[in-house]
Amino acid sequence: MDTTLNHKQKLYMDMSYADYFNVKARGLSKKVENLVQCDNFCAYDIDESNLIRREILQFKNQYPNTHNVLYINIPFCATRCGYCPYFVEIYNKSRVCEYLDALELEIDRIKDTPYVKSTEFECLYFGGGTPSMLSPSEIKRLLTKVFSSFSFTADGEFTFESNPATLTEQKILMLKEIEINRVSLGIQTFNDRILKEMDCAHNSDKARLVINQLLNIGISVNADMMFGYQSQSEDDIVRDIMELKSIENLNQVTYFPLRIIDNTELEKYNYGKEKITIEQHNKKLLKLDKLVDTNMTNIGYIREESPIFYFNKNSHKHRYISTSARVLGLGAGGGTLIDYGESINHSDIEEYISNLKKNGYGTKSAAFLTKEQAFERHILYSIVYLNRSLSDFKDVINSNFKDYYNVSADDKIEKVISDMKKLKFIYEDDNGKLIITKRMWNVLGQIQIGVPSII
Repeated sequence: MDTTLNHKQKLYMDMSYADYFNVKARGLSKKVENLVQCDNFCAYDIDESNLIRREILQFKNQYPNTHNVLYINIPFCATRCGYCPYFVEIYNKSRVCEYLDALELEIDRIKDTPYVKSTEFECLYFGGGTPSMLSPSEIKRLLTKVFSSFSFTADGEFTFESNPATLTEQKILMLKEIEINRVSLGIQTFNDRILKEMDCAHNSDKARLVINQLLNIGISVNADMMFGYQSQSEDDIVRDIMELKSIENLNQVTYFPLRIIDNTELEKYNYGKEKITIEQHNKKLLKLDKLVDTNMTNIGYIREESPIFYFNKNSHKHRYISTSARVLGLGAGGGTLIDYGESINHSDIEEYISNLKKNGYGTKSAAFLTKEQAFERHILYSIVYLNRSLSDFKDVINSNFKDYYNVSADDKIEKVISDMKKLKFIYEDDNGKLIITKRMWNVLGQIQIGVPSII
């Protein structure tokens, strides 16, 4: 592969992954001054990015049966929530039809590549946006295309992100018929006042109804919850957790801290009107995270990944954990993280569709990775997103790494930690715990390529 690389590509591949991670967020540096800049991160031009994405799929998967995920993005919603940082459009039937046409083009372009043909995916994940905005016929069209184009393991996990307001009984029956076996349900909170303030389309009664409908039909449910909204009190959070406790067979909860992202309505309100600083908000989130962790533990949940809780050690852990999966991402905004490289598709739906029609791959930016960079990427994201309070934190990373690559991480963990410290991404507190810095969170907010969707 190296023999085909030009000078600017080789500059990327000479870096540690932490340096590359920093460069692609911060823009041009002296070391990569001849690279083009695109939307606040270092990238190749659009035509070259499409070629790179095509090239990284021309290699067979070295790990065809180990942690392979197919991610498909559906960027349509009923309303835009005030905290949402993602590029989404309000549902329009003709627009959705045009989008599905483009998505099918992307599938056709990659389904016969050596990487895809050699891969058996153990997880299929429809994210968004709100995939449950699609009509039953649109859901059937999309899933029929996907299941006929890719190979999946016999015990595959097939997840459909949904909002209680748009997941009807008819759609639930359709998901069951097409063998979707897990729904990640965007509840956020059971407090109707807060749901209304956040411009969410559902209420708590609808959330309870849909949870019961899914569980009764045999579809596993992950409850997406949120803490850190300005008017949400600690008592509000505890009441939400007690509500979760009352739900039988709810094996997983994802409890997201509400980070305030630039250019959202929430950012304008908090920083503009209320004059709340990032430091103040992050300090509040750290306090509330401890509250969530303590109360979730008290009702029987355990946490290894942040922000994911499992009901007990015997409950089924879902396969789509971005820190430990090879992700092939399709659709507008879909991100790919595989061993040979990484890429991101256009988030703007019009640009995505236009690129596919011009015989492209919908790709906005892409880069090759060396094996060492891929190793370091896995460790870097593990440091950011795993529960760093675990006494055996580094042992967990090493165990996951060995499961992922079938080799030991050896001294790679310490190297990545050292690289991240030099870049002021992390520091150690008095107890030796690794703390993520404000700078790191800011960098994560700027990067549009190679960031797990777990954010």
